[in-house]
Amino acid sequence: AAKGYAGWSAYCASKAGVDRLTECALLEEQSELSFFRAYSIAPGIVDTDMQAQIRNTPKEHFPMLDKFLDVKETNAF
Repeated sequence: AAKGYAGWSAYCASKAGVDRLTECALLEEQSELSFFRAYSIAPGIVDTDMQAQIRNTPKEHFPMLDKFLDVKETNAF
């Protein structure tokens, strides 16, 4: 998650944590003699079991539901 979503605080915080850990690891290991590289991959929305669960969540529990229903309906993965 590149931004916050209501109802997803733990998920979004863990994704942000991976990004910052990757950034810090690169900065800590960076030197003129080092070939160290660090990457954090963010593939976007992927049609997984998690997405199926999201699409079955009542809108009052997940205000962004329409976005994920639209992605599935238009096969915009």
